[in-house]
Amino acid sequence: MTGTDNQNGACRHIILIPTLQPQSGLLDYVAQLREDDAIAQVVIVDDGSGLRYRHIFNELERAGNPVLTHEHNQGKGAALKTGMAWIKEHYPQPFTVITVDSDGQHRIEDVIAMVRESAGSLNSLILGCRDFSTPGTPWKSVLGNKFSTLLFTCLYQVKLADTQTGMRSFGSDLVPTFLSLPGNGFEYETQMLVIAAQRHVPIVSMPIATIYNDGNQGTHFHAIRDSFIIMKALMGAFVSFSLSSLLCAIVDIALAGLFFSIPLGGLGVTTYMHTFVATCLARVMSIALNFAINRTLIFKDLSSLPSSLLRYVSLSLMLIVLSASGVYALHQLFNISQVTGKIICDCMLYFLSYYVQSRWVFNNDSRAQ
Repeated sequence: MTGTDNQNGACRHIILIPTLQPQSGLLDYVAQLREDDAIAQVVIVDDGSGLRYRHIFNELERAGNPVLTHEHNQGKGAALKTGMAWIKEHYPQPFTVITVDSDGQHRIEDVIAMVRESAGSLNSLILGCRDFSTPGTPWKSVLGNKFSTLLFTCLYQVKLADTQTGMRSFGSDLVPTFLSLPGNGFEYETQMLVIAAQRHVPIVSMPIATIYNDGNQGTHFHAIRDSFIIMKALMGAFVSFSLSSLLCAIVDIALAGLFFSIPLGGLGVTTYMHTFVATCLARVMSIALNFAINRTLIFKDLSSLPSSLLRYVSLSLMLIVLSASGVYALHQLFNISQVTGKIICDCMLYFLSYYVQSRWVFNNDSRAQ
């Protein structure tokens, strides 16, 4: 079946399997998936497995499954993007993509259940979530998932049960957004979660069986290297937000110093007025720079400029009031010096600022653009 067969506008459900050096069991697995009438096609991406595994992919092609081949290993993210691009080109909208791993971790019945679930959730990202309390789950997987889910909740205010699952479903409207994301390795799947959270795409958790064959020996996931890259992708927005804040603080100080150095005494300008104007000009310019960076580069805001600017200014005024009030309260109630109090308040408000900017100021909607 091809995309041209879709004459009545019905939604097609397409399974996408990225794989590297698969076992022969993949043949039966794909054949069982094809038996379900709800599945329009199973697309396999060979991520540079080499000649030794060519016979498996030849069998898959002979059975009518499209096989896309990378000459060299490029990473799971690259394989997913290759598959999505092919599906987007060959299938008219609407369609859903269900990504499935090839290492035996995803049961046929769970995949079919996700296909059924995706039919009514075209605008959502559905995750097949494992139960990490299941006996036999590798401790590295338990710790890694607990840490990443906690971090994701703190940074993006979305609670997930499984951030590292490879079994996911999403509609055709989200494909262009996912294709534009950076990353070619396992971190790409994290980028998908991040952009979904930032764009307020509904993320739905669906329980699936927790399966680790032979202690998960078949995985190509490198615990230390890939975990570091995933954490980097997960914290990317917050780190960029921090760097933006630091840059703008430096610009604020530099501009203030520049304006202070301009001799205005001969013009009858008082020292107070000179200081006040220089400080305000520097702050306004640094705030404008911070707004531009955060809106375009960090949160990639899709809302109108006037509305996001109004929200940003409102937040800035609120933070000024909270900072001043907090410093005063700490000084009066606990006799904390004003300088120390300001450091304490501004550190706390820094995290509040990130939260409000990510959830309200730069209020992306769920439309893929």
